[in-house]
Amino acid sequence: ENPPATERDLANINQSGKYLLSLVNDILDLNKVESGKMELHLAPYSYKQFSSSIRAIIAPLCAEKNINFTVTGTDTDSLYMLDSIRVDQIFFNILSNSVKFTAPGGHITLTCTEKVNDNGIGTISFVASDDGIGMSEEFQKHMFEAFSQEQNKVSKKTQGTGLGLTIVKSIVGLMGGT
Repeated sequence: ENPPATERDLANINQSGKYLLSLVNDILDLNKVESGKMELHLAPYSYKQFSSSIRAIIAPLCAEKNINFTVTGTDTDSLYMLDSIRVDQIFFNILSNSVKFTAPGGHITLTCTEKVNDNGIGTISFVASDDGIGMSEEFQKHMFEAFSQEQNKVSKKTQGTGLGLTIVKSIVGLMGGT
């Protein structure tokens, strides 16, 4: 067993390593999308699989901050041809931002709806909402720009690359979504 100071230092080194790995991966992903080299690997993916995956990633983050996390509209067996890794990446980026900027005791909800038109093509809508600090109208004009982060009291305490929403927009666009 290590002394407390050593444990703290090791935890800080571990956290820094994870942050650097995240930064490198984000830059590589962004580069792939922008160069047209990111390929989607489509396979059947159900709402239930999606819900399970998102809950496994986001629920523990919410639990650490005593945030109530709810996912609705995913109790169907509907299958869609999607790149599950990229879909999960989109929502990990969006929802981890919600966790960062929602105070302990807050709420985060992901609502999923599907609409199938007459020709059998389905459209999925996702709405992520939280009662966090929100974004200023000024920042909303720049939120999809690489390395942009709104500066406020909370953001100075949180780590991030400023690439998450840029990657989200790029992957959603690659998938033909908005």
